[in-house]
Amino acid sequence: MFTVAPISGLFLDIYAGGDDNKAGESASPTPTSTKTPKTSERTDGARVIARSGDTGKVLWTSAPLSILVEPEPPTLKVINTAGGEFVIVVRRGNTPDEALAKSAKVVVVDSFPVVGSGLEVAPTRHIQRFVEGRLDSSAVVVGNGGVLFAESSVGPLGAIEAGNSWDPVDGSNQRFVATTTKRSKCLDGLPCEVRTAPIELTSSGMLSLIDAKCDRIDFSDACLRGFGVSDRWNSEAVAPQGRPLGAPIAVTGTAVIAAWWQVTKRDTRPSVLYVAHDLATGAAVASTECVVEIDLAQNRAGLPLTAASSPDNRYVVAGPLAFDLSAGKAVCLGKDPLSKTVILKSVGDSGIAYGTVQQESAANHFVDRDAPPAVVSAPVATGEVQAFSADTSVPESIAGPGIGIFRPVTAPRDPPSTRIGVYPKSR
Repeated sequence: MFTVAPISGLFLDIYAGGDDNKAGESASPTPTSTKTPKTSERTDGARVIARSGDTGKVLWTSAPLSILVEPEPPTLKVINTAGGEFVIVVRRGNTPDEALAKSAKVVVVDSFPVVGSGLEVAPTRHIQRFVEGRLDSSAVVVGNGGVLFAESSVGPLGAIEAGNSWDPVDGSNQRFVATTTKRSKCLDGLPCEVRTAPIELTSSGMLSLIDAKCDRIDFSDACLRGFGVSDRWNSEAVAPQGRPLGAPIAVTGTAVIAAWWQVTKRDTRPSVLYVAHDLATGAAVASTECVVEIDLAQNRAGLPLTAASSPDNRYVVAGPLAFDLSAGKAVCLGKDPLSKTVILKSVGDSGIAYGTVQQESAANHFVDRDAPPAVVSAPVATGEVQAFSADTSVPESIAGPGIGIFRPVTAPRDPPSTRIGVYPKSR
């Protein structure tokens, strides 16, 4: 498990010695500390390791994090705040059964400034929350504006009914709830109640879904009303002409990617327009039509697609979509129903995007699951896809100008490799 800090050019991963790598942490060794660990800092606790993306040199390692029994795979995400880049570590598991305390299910979040030094760096902020029920039901959403903890399961498009927001920089905690307002006239001309429910806390404010208390959202109904960012803007003011219904599908530090459509007859395929909106103002920056329909019906934390930006923030990729925010251009790598869908996962400052091809297409539902997925590259300017042989690796992420993070190719039914490589080769 790793992440990159694009501004600082650092590579960060998590290592847990003594746990047989059951939770998916890095198998890379951590530097030896000359400090004698305390009982509460046993070396079987996970450590965060920060390396230079340019040279691979270890710049700092964290003190051992709190011990969790039967931990789930951790997640790491770098956020960009007014105080600089921070890496947020989210872990789920059970607290140890001790003499005076029973074991309990918890979700633990620690934050570290990305730029640091030393071998026993303590988190600047730490929070632990007890979990009722299954651990995977404890929705946690990390955004550039902070961390959201959901009190219950999330709704369509990751909408959260109630929970707490936590600032990983100053440690402040604030409760939030979805709000409901009455409107005298909605899209069908009749009165309705409209709910505004938080999805993610961005650097510009809370990104929220605005709907009519939908149980499900798809491209064939008018339940959805739109979305917005705090008091800055809402989708009604920026909707493309002829497409009044909009849904956020991905977000970066500078843009919200949204799908827009017009309700049609139930058996008619809608025309979907995908737009990159400026996060601060809502202004449309680039758009493209696409026959690929993003799954809006999922009920899980976060938005349907994971977006990645180039280090200079000019280019953004999300699923089959690629945007050039400076040139105001966009492409979709799913040009017709017979094309296999390309899922992009990284893009460099040169405008070259990288990804994989989904194994199924509309015309071919019978695929060889043992065949490795094809890997591809495509210039954002043209969208012309180039496929590579199955033994080729493309960048999982790009840590800085010309610095790609690669993972070795494994068999399709095997778990992803825990090893990573950097190209150009570290000096």
